[in-house]
Amino acid sequence: LVARGVKIKVVTNSLQTNDVVIAQAAYSQYRKRILEAGVELYEFRGDAVFAEQGGASGSAAISLHTKYIVFDEQNVFLGSMNLDPRSLYLNTELGVMLESATLASSLRESFHQLTRPENSWQVLDEGQGVHWQAGDQTINRTPAKSSWQRLRYWVYRLLPVSRQL
Repeated sequence: LVARGVKIKVVTNSLQTNDVVIAQAAYSQYRKRILEAGVELYEFRGDAVFAEQGGASGSAAISLHTKYIVFDEQNVFLGSMNLDPRSLYLNTELGVMLESATLASSLRESFHQLTRPENSWQVLDEGQGVHWQAGDQTINRTPAKSSWQRLRYWVYRLLPVSRQL
């Protein structure tokens, strides 16, 4: 799709906002390939202003859970289902396809809010390795809540479980 001129932009949880470290570790192995495919990739910040302004749950731990895809001016997918085998065959999560110009517009605006530098890191790979950028801030390792979370993340990356998550 990117080769045909379609813009694909994704916002997902960073390690900092993910409550399932092993799932983040599995996803991280695909991050570089996602970027190489031409996808614009963002990861939600743990200190997001969006959450503080009531755009997300007010708890100390924030994360994204709803999934949506805006295909065009009126077709959207909306739900809680992950696009993976576990969600398809084991979990009780769901998703629906809808035709609604109003909903598509609202979700597009939500996406623009989520991907602003005060809410998400843009993940980039400009030939010198993956890094996270938000405005004038740049970090060279995945944002994490703590050293303990980062250690678990690196250990889990060694496990061959990505097909199960």
